[in-house]
Amino acid sequence: MDIQLFLWNVFTVSIIASVIIGVLGVVFKPNAVKKIIALTIMNDSICILIIAVGYLHPSKARPPVYESPQTSSMVFVDPLPQALVVTAIVIGLALTLFLSITVLRLYEHLGTLNFHRALRLEEEAREVELEEAGED
Repeated sequence: MDIQLFLWNVFTVSIIASVIIGVLGVVFKPNAVKKIIALTIMNDSICILIIAVGYLHPSKARPPVYESPQTSSMVFVDPLPQALVVTAIVIGLALTLFLSITVLRLYEHLGTLNFHRALRLEEEAREVELEEAGED
């Protein structure tokens, strides 16, 4: 068995497992901070996977790069996925900051980070408002 192929498969499986862990954390964790952390893990894993997919084997077409005579290895990484990943990292950072501020405001307003408890508190507040409006 080719060790390079084996290591590539292990790398790919671990990155896909990280993405799955991130998705499960976003879907199933009721705590808002844990959801943000899971979303960040998922974002970073997808960025690493995109960079890995941009790896070009010597037999494939290469990007226009100056080839110096000193380089014996003809392994390159495609620059387009790298540029897309830089953009994705900036967008992910902005999204994380926005969600963090939103969660902070949620905690200041409701006093909890648990979405289930927050929804329950909002329903109770709505019922109290309806009862007060009915009494008037």
